[in-house]
Amino acid sequence: MTEKEKEIEKLLESPGLTDGEKECINLLKKDSYTTSTEFNKLSKTDLTESVSYAAVITSPFNLGNIPKTSRSDRVVQTALKELGDLILVLDEDEKTPERQILALQNMDHGDGNVLEQFPKELLTEELCLTAVERCPVSLEYIPENLKTEQVCEKAFEGMLPYCDEDLCTLHSITDPDVIFKNLDSLGDNYDPLAVFMAINPAIMDKKIMDWGVEHDGNCIRYIPPEKRTGELIEKSFEINGLWGFMGTDILERNPEYIKRGIEQDRLSFNLIPRDLRKPEHYLLQDMLYPDFFECRPDLLPASIKNGNNIFMFNRELQQTLPGKLDFNEVMQLYNGIRVQKGDYIFSYNKEQQHLTQLTPKSQNERMKKEDEEQKKHRRMKR
Repeated sequence: MTEKEKEIEKLLESPGLTDGEKECINLLKKDSYTTSTEFNKLSKTDLTESVSYAAVITSPFNLGNIPKTSRSDRVVQTALKELGDLILVLDEDEKTPERQILALQNMDHGDGNVLEQFPKELLTEELCLTAVERCPVSLEYIPENLKTEQVCEKAFEGMLPYCDEDLCTLHSITDPDVIFKNLDSLGDNYDPLAVFMAINPAIMDKKIMDWGVEHDGNCIRYIPPEKRTGELIEKSFEINGLWGFMGTDILERNPEYIKRGIEQDRLSFNLIPRDLRKPEHYLLQDMLYPDFFECRPDLLPASIKNGNNIFMFNRELQQTLPGKLDFNEVMQLYNGIRVQKGDYIFSYNKEQQHLTQLTPKSQNERMKKEDEEQKKHRRMKR
């Protein structure tokens, strides 16, 4: 026989019980902690104080359906000892200091509502320690003057491994040193990115940000823009490439990472915002991954494939040059810088869209002729 069963049998032996009350109490013995089938069959008049007491012994959840006139001290206390959160079903005038404290001492792990409505003038550090040990997320409702390092540490101890809801506790901690001290242990029990996302950005310092980016480059997204240093951005890129920059303005502020991202892998092109993609980016993607735009023609806009730009310049160049140029050579040639490939020297006039191909001999003759014309021009000026 369980303790609850013993308590109900003891209740049945109490003097003064009517036959009707005994019948109701015996019916309630069929219910359990999570089921109230027999209780729900009872009328309000059936729920005398004694029957109500038996009801909360069987299941504390019955408290909310018991008439206020039958909610005696022993009825309420029995329910609150099982589940402190049930104080929320009581009327305000029933929430005495004693009942509030009893509820706090028996609050559920995952809900801080008990502490949210708890009279702050009754709070002590000892009660705060009890509260966060039972329900870490209730730290949110503890006044700053009682949110001591000891209370915060106790909240960490109360967090259940792999329970993401408990990570909400981190946002209520305003001391970065307390958070940093616990990051490694948190990283063992939770996804490091989830841990980092739960921290209040306003208190992130260098140690916390370094820890986050080192464990997951995507953490850079959750660092305030004004705190993203070049070192953090570079570290994020080394770990996650452009994936870590999604949803940020990092590429807009640091466009040099666009080229590096494309060079890193073929899928990075998809991560570049359309308004930041320039013709040279399409060119580099096409040169490194020749089949990319064949597989994804939707990513090649008409303004690029039908325009006068370096991308189409290279497409035409491939059909005329005897040797293939690399990306830097194409960029130089397109921008008016002569490029030598094998025995040939090439130059391009962007305005006239004219490509000139010269042998070293003809190039020397041309340069000699230009020199003579310049000398002649200088003599005429004199």
